[in-house]
Amino acid sequence: MMIKVILCMLLLSLSNVLYAAPATKESAIKLLEVMQSEKMMSQMSEMIPAMFDQYIEQMNNSHDRPLTAAEKQELKQVSQDIIQLALNEFTWDKLKDDYATMYMETFSQEEIDGMIAFYQSPAGQSSLEKMPVVAAKSMQLTAEKMAAFMPQFQQEIKKLIKKHNLE
Repeated sequence: MMIKVILCMLLLSLSNVLYAAPATKESAIKLLEVMQSEKMMSQMSEMIPAMFDQYIEQMNNSHDRPLTAAEKQELKQVSQDIIQLALNEFTWDKLKDDYATMYMETFSQEEIDGMIAFYQSPAGQSSLEKMPVVAAKSMQLTAEKMAAFMPQFQQEIKKLIKKHNLE
């Protein structure tokens, strides 16, 4: 008898998980607003040119010969053009509905309501304010690790090219 009671309780708890109310688009959009997603996207977009500049500098330092001033300028111009294309294509207005759909497909209404409550709280607001700093530090750390790894990576690529006679 005890096994039947436990089994019934388990099935009831699973039914809540399996049949959780789907999230609404309105709540997903509200969550994105509370999370300040548009602001964060804008802040991230402002960091992209510096990331490209850093990448160009890494390329300069990892080649057999330094890039000439003309090559650096050409790379900078190409990167600016690419950045502008991306910024024109990936605007918040163009992405907001896709992000809302992604949240709706991933989270239940109860989960979205919980996230809204968290991000409206002082702790949630504090985490939102500090997240761009964490993201910037994360990108900087990754760039430094990549710069340190790049010579080894290039050597391995050269070995593979030589090994497979791809020169």
